[in-house]
Amino acid sequence: MRSDELNRQTWERRSVVQEYAGRGAVWAVETAIFETYRAQIAGRRILDVGCGAGRTTAALLAYSRQYVGLDYSDGMIRQFKRKFPGVAIVQGDMRRMTEVGERAFDFVLCSFNTLDYVSHEDRLATLREIRRVLAEGGLFVFSSHNLAFRDARAEPRLEWTGNPVRLARNMGTFAAESWNHARNRQAQVEGDGYAILNDCGHGYRLLTYYIEKSRQAAQLAAAGFTLLERFDKTGKMLGPRDDDSHSSFIYYVARKT
Repeated sequence: MRSDELNRQTWERRSVVQEYAGRGAVWAVETAIFETYRAQIAGRRILDVGCGAGRTTAALLAYSRQYVGLDYSDGMIRQFKRKFPGVAIVQGDMRRMTEVGERAFDFVLCSFNTLDYVSHEDRLATLREIRRVLAEGGLFVFSSHNLAFRDARAEPRLEWTGNPVRLARNMGTFAAESWNHARNRQAQVEGDGYAILNDCGHGYRLLTYYIEKSRQAAQLAAAGFTLLERFDKTGKMLGPRDDDSHSSFIYYVARKT
């Protein structure tokens, strides 16, 4: 099964939709980026790709009312509309945003590692599509899983405890995760500077794209972007040779060239 097909099944699960509906706070690294680039965001046309149930919506609306969310999950869109009635949202696919015109936005956000849940070829297509909908000089901000992260290839682990009730629950979780991992890891992909791994996300139900930061810079350049900055998950700026093994994902800021 292709990674995007398997992942979409997870995003449509009722429990996953409910979990995302309950998330309402932006991360510290996102707040730092928004404030750093306030002049390029405030009052501008914003597209929130993979907006889900609206985790970043309130924060972005504080910068500009010219906001549009985009997601492909029916369940996520229903939750979004309940939380933000009257706020524009489009049901669409980031790989082919036929609902969005060329150069229609000044700022595109793709948060929560949304780019990482499609195939390698579709990821490259998405980068080109985001460039298409961005105005000249527009900003593209996104996060992506880090292949250099020390736990990127972690296997399911049983969490031991002296509490028998909790231990029984942990054993059930371990058994379910081990089953999912045994089945889904057969679809893992090893590439040049990237890998699609069956990681711990949602109980080892996902196939997730991990990439080295140097390889991500090359992908951006090939798609027509200039990389401006990288940040680890705490909001610390990362140089090309800085150790990033502590950070499960990296945030990138790029400009359409």
